[in-house]
Amino acid sequence: MLNKKFLTLVSIFLALLVASTMFFAACAPKEEPTPTTTTPTTTTPAPTTTTAPTTTVAPTTTVPPATTTPAPTVQIRKTKLNFGHYFAVGDFRDVTAHHFADLVSAQSNGLMTVTVYPAEQLVKGKEGFQAVSAGVVDLYTNDASYFAGDIPLMDIFNLPLPPFDDAGAVKVAHNAWNIIVPAFEAKNITMLGICGSTGPGYTYFVKPVRTLADLKGIKIRASGGMFETMMNAMGMSVVTMSAAEQYMALQTKVVEGANTTFQSVMSYKLYEVAPYLLHVDFGGAHPYWLMMNATKFKGMNAAEQAIIQKAATDTEAWMLGEFTGQITTLEKQVSEKMKEVINPPATEVENWRALKSGLIDTWKAKAGPQADAMLAIYNKGP
Repeated sequence: MLNKKFLTLVSIFLALLVASTMFFAACAPKEEPTPTTTTPTTTTPAPTTTTAPTTTVAPTTTVPPATTTPAPTVQIRKTKLNFGHYFAVGDFRDVTAHHFADLVSAQSNGLMTVTVYPAEQLVKGKEGFQAVSAGVVDLYTNDASYFAGDIPLMDIFNLPLPPFDDAGAVKVAHNAWNIIVPAFEAKNITMLGICGSTGPGYTYFVKPVRTLADLKGIKIRASGGMFETMMNAMGMSVVTMSAAEQYMALQTKVVEGANTTFQSVMSYKLYEVAPYLLHVDFGGAHPYWLMMNATKFKGMNAAEQAIIQKAATDTEAWMLGEFTGQITTLEKQVSEKMKEVINPPATEVENWRALKSGLIDTWKAKAGPQADAMLAIYNKGP
C-alpha cells in the first residue's frame, strides 16, 4: 500500500516537472538565425556572376591592345661575306669598299662581317660578274664594260654620249633603277647601289698621239664593251684586260696605250710606262656597280637585308661627298707625273667623234627591248 502511494507521488512530481519545463520554454525569447546559417552566397547572387565588367568584358585586363603589342624580334645571325674587286690596295675605290664593310659591321654590332679582297685576290675583274652570279663570290664591284656581254643594256654607260660628271652619272643610273635592277636579278644578282665612279676616262700612251692618223694600228687596252667598238672605230687594235694588268702590258709593249682612270694611273703607277696623256674624254664618268649574289641576299632575314642595303646606300652618299675632292687631287697629281698632256685642236676632236656616230645604233641592236627607254633616260640627263 505504502509503495503504491509512493509511486503515485513520484508520477505526479514528474508530470509537474515536465509541464513546468514546457511552460518556461514557450515563454523564453526566440533566437534569430545566425547569418552563417542562412548562406547569403546561396540566397543572394554572387557579384562576380552578375556585373564585374573587369573580369568579363574589359579587354584591357586580358589582351593588350594591338598598338602596344611589340613586333617580333628578328635575330641578326653571325654572317661572313667576302667582297672582291680589282683595284690596288689604298686606291679610293678600295677605301670605299672598306667603308661599306665597316658600316655593315657597325650596324650589326659585329655580327655581320665583310672581308674585302682587293687587287683580284678572289677573281679577276673580268670574271667578277660571273663569280657573283654563280655564288662563288658574295660581293663584287666593277663598271659596266666588264660585264657588257652579260647585260648589253648596261653598255650604254660606255657610249660616247654627252658625258656626265660622277654625280650626274649616279643620278642617271638611279633614274633608270626600275630598268637596271630587273636586268641584274635575271642573272641572280642583287644590285645594291653604286660603290664608286671612274671620273673622266682619258687615254695614256707610251708615245705622243696628236692626230687621228697617229692612232691607226696602235694596240690599246680597253675594258670591253662599247669601249672596244669605239676604239676600233678610230683605227686602234683593242686588247681587253682589267685595270690590274695594265702596267705589265704597257711596260712590255703588249699594248701601246690604255684608256683608264686617274685612280688607276696613280695606284698602278702607269705614269712610269705611259707618260703621254691624250686629254680627250671619250665617254665621261661611269659608275662602279655594287653587286651581291641574289641567292645569298634572299637567304638573309629582313633585318640582315636591311643592314646590307643601308650600308650600301650610306656608302654611296659618302663616296659622292668625298669623290669630287679626290678627283681634283688625282687629276693634279697625274698631270704633274706626265711628260706631256696633249690637248688636240677642236677640229681633231670632232673628227674623232664623227667616227663614233653609228655606235648608238650598234648598241641598240644588242641591248634588247628596254634600249629606247634606257636611252631616253640617259639623254634626259640628271
